[in-house]
Parts: sequence; structure tokens; C-alpha cells
Amino acid sequence: MKSILRAACGLVLAVIASVATAQGGTRAFLDRDQIVLGETVTLNIETDRLGVGEPDLSGLGADVRVLGSSSSTQISLVNGQQSSRTLWGVSLEPLQVGVIGIPAIEIRGETTAPLQLTVLPATRATQNAGGDLLLEIEASPENPYVQQQVIYTVRLLYAVTLLDGQLDEPRAQGADIRRLGGDATFTREAGGRRYQVIERRYAITPQASGRLPIEAPRFRGRALAGPRGNRMFDPGSPVAADGESIELDVRARPASAVEPWLPALDLDYRLQTGASGQLKTGEPITLSLRISARGLSAEQLPELRLPTIEGAEVYPDQEASQTREGPRGLEGERTRSFAVVPNRPGELVIPELGIDWWNTAQDRAERALIAEQRFSVEGTARTDAATGPVPAVDPSDSERVVPNAAVDGYWRWVGLVFLVLWLLTLALLLRERRRPRTVPVLSPAAQPMPMPRVGPQLAQALRQGELELIAEALRTLAGARGLTPSLDALQQALADPAQARAVSALQRALYGGGAGAASLEALRKAFATPPRFQSERSDSIDPLPPLYPSRM
Repeated sequence: MKSILRAACGLVLAVIASVATAQGGTRAFLDRDQIVLGETVTLNIETDRLGVGEPDLSGLGADVRVLGSSSSTQISLVNGQQSSRTLWGVSLEPLQVGVIGIPAIEIRGETTAPLQLTVLPATRATQNAGGDLLLEIEASPENPYVQQQVIYTVRLLYAVTLLDGQLDEPRAQGADIRRLGGDATFTREAGGRRYQVIERRYAITPQASGRLPIEAPRFRGRALAGPRGNRMFDPGSPVAADGESIELDVRARPASAVEPWLPALDLDYRLQTGASGQLKTGEPITLSLRISARGLSAEQLPELRLPTIEGAEVYPDQEASQTREGPRGLEGERTRSFAVVPNRPGELVIPELGIDWWNTAQDRAERALIAEQRFSVEGTARTDAATGPVPAVDPSDSERVVPNAAVDGYWRWVGLVFLVLWLLTLALLLRERRRPRTVPVLSPAAQPMPMPRVGPQLAQALRQGELELIAEALRTLAGARGLTPSLDALQQALADPAQARAVSALQRALYGGGAGAASLEALRKAFATPPRFQSERSDSIDPLPPLYPSRM
């Protein structure tokens, strides 16, 4: 298990190093800024300074114990330039409760900023530790407002070698539950034993006020029962741990709260302008409006809008939103750009903007404000000419108006060229009309098939070649003659033997497994002339040319 944890720590360090590649300089940061006494925390130190040397940890003091360290180096080559970044991970164990200061650390000629770590007293489950497997459950706060974020933490403590296992997800009716990031792994000293800890965090958002029970997760797995040397032959023994159920007391929003209801730990509302210097009429400027809140998702934040701006047209862009899920909870963000086009000279005023929200940390209403902004707008030459007064013309100045002969001559030649082109086009059209047209004669195979005089439905079916459609057209023909609308009745009533045989072949093709192609050919030949019935004389039928004339 230690080898797995050591490999996992190395992987985490490699991921952190890859993410930090885009950030320059030297810095230090903790994987968690708040822990419980007996747990360990990782102090990460990274630098892009080349050279040799390890971080100087002598200034950590007596408040923490250094348990060990590891390091990883990432080398990259971009545009022919080589750069490297080194990351150290130092495992620390606090020795007392309270706020512990991590001093500045010197590495390769640079110094990191100091940090602070909050160490809380051990929980009741940890104080009563002693078993091989423990499951801790925490929720903060336990009396939230409706739609306020609750951080729900699950910790699995184990002092045995786990082979596998399944940790259930928390469940609650009437609440939205989101998992925050991946699992955190560390160690804790409790009850005289050293535990490995897996920590998961969730953001639970109640959707209604009242009592909200949260069903605690359970862990079921297998652990080694024998000595470590017999691990290969030990299938493991079942182990289990159950957490404690927690019931939240969800409060309704205060009567003084306004719409939209935004219970958050912190809210930032700002406006950025892309204007520099003086504005001009007709030339747009871009205003970027952004709102972000810690403790709310992007779906809970209101839509970003600008009020009517006097003296300008406002064109909003598509809004963008995202929700970041970190160890400290949800952080929603919405951004939107607006193109503002001044339509007259003078002063352009962006009025004051504000959003009301509820500070859950201070339990009070607050308002985020964006101050009024003013811009000076000057008219363009075109605008001044269109809106300014028409100057009086002195008659004595008329003799100084000299026509531009070169420009007039240029446009005269352009008009002449277009006239000549138009006359040429007209002459070509008249010549084309007088030319005798030759009609191409199609070969017999290429000529379109004549429409037989057998009724439009039957003729269309014969041309399409679908046997089902032909059968339907023949049934319709039988019904129109007062016969039973069936192929049998039609076959008996037909006086032309070829037509009767074609109908019989159609029935065999449809229902008796006959040849469809041969049946279609027989139908087309037989019904190239109108159908002849037994009550009609053969000489009363007006002969028509065959539908498919035979080739000699």
C-alpha cells in the first residue's frame, strides 16, 4: 500500500508541475489550508530557476514536524528555448491546534511568500479511534439558508491494507449534490495508531427550507487478514464502515432579502472598458461585464445586462458561464461583452450598476456596486457636416469655384465605355434570336416512353415499374367498371387474352413466387392499348401505337 501511495504522490507532483509550467517565478502553496490535528499536509515549493540546491526548511520552527519530501523536474523546449521547472513536495505534521505560520522559504536565490495553516481540534470520531476502519462525516454549515452551499466532507480512515472497496455517494431528497474535485490522500495520527486517510468533498445545495436529512455513505471492501508475506495467497476478509447521518436545518431566506436571492461567501461584480482616450460617434467601444460568486454555481447567478444608455446604441454579445469545483466549494462565473456605439457628440454616461446579495459569512445583506463612468464623445467629420449649420455662401466667392476638368473627363470616358458594352450586348441578343434553332432528334432508345391511354393511375404505375402500384391501379380500374375490385374479377372480365395473361402473371409474381421482371414486361406490352372487356367490340377500340414498340 505504501508503494501505491508513493506512486500516487509522485503522479500528483507530476500533474502539479505540468499545470504550473505556465506560471513563472518561485512560489509555495499548501494542498489544504485547513486540517485537523493529527493529519498531515503537503507543502509544495516550485521554481523555474536553473541551478542546484534544495529548499531551506530550517525556518519551519517547532510547530510542525517534517516527515519527508520528494521532488520532480519538468523540462520543456518551446521555439528552440529550453526551460525547466522543479517542484518539491514536503509532508508536514502540525503539532498543535491554532493558526501556524509557514515562513518564507529560500530556494536558488529566490524567496517564497509566507503562508498560514489552520489546525482544528480532533473530531469526536478521531478521539474515539482505535479500530481498523473509520468513516468520518462533516457538514458545514448545518443550518444553511435555502440555496446556500453546504460543504459535506467524507473521510475514510484505515489502518489495514485495503485490496478493494466501494464508498457510496451521499443522498438527499430535495437537494443538489456535486462532487468537488478528486480525492485527497494524507495520513493522521489518532488513538495511538497511524491511519491512511482518503477525503472526498461535496457541495450540497438545499432547494427548500425545513429539515433535510442526508443519508450517510457506507464503505464496503476487502482487506488483508494475514501477514504481508502471504499477500499473494490471501483473498482478503470483508471490512465495512458506516458514517453518521446528518440532518440539516435549512432556513428560509430572510424577509429583507431581494430578488435575485444570492447567498454566497463572496461576490465580485466588475466592468471593464476597452476605451482609451476620447470616443467618437459611430465608433464602437467594448464593455465587459463580469460577475463571480464563491458558494454559488453559474446557474444561480443572474443574467448580465446593461441599462439603456442615453446617446448610444447597445449591442450585447453571447453570454459565457462556467462553474469551477474546487476543494473550498463551487465558484460560479458569468461574463458578457457589449458593443456600445455613441450616436451623438457630447458626454456618454454609463450609469451606476449594482447587484444585491446575501453574505453568508457575515449573515447580512450587501450590495456590489460598479461606479458611474463618463466618457467624452467627439463628432466625426461626417457627423459635423450632417448636424452642423450650413455656412452662408458669399457670392463673391463663386468665381473661385473652378470645376475639376480631369475628374469630369474621367467619368465621361467611363460612361462612354459602358454605353458601348451595352450596345454590343444588345446586338448579340438580336443575332441569337434570328439564328434558326435545330431540335435534336432522339434515338428510339433515348425517346421518352409514350403515355398509354389506360388511365393516369395505371399509366403512371406502369412507368414506375412497381408491381404493387400496378395491382392497385388495376383493382381501381375493376371497381370503376362495376366489378369487384380484385385482380381475379378483372382477369375474368378482360376480353384481350394477352391482358388476361398479364394480370395472371402479376398475381403469380405477387403471391406465388413468379418472376417479377417477366410479369412487368408482359403488363407493359399488354396494356400498351386500353383494356378490352368482354362486353365491348374489338372494332370499337381506337388503336394506339404500342407502348414499347418491338425492334426489327
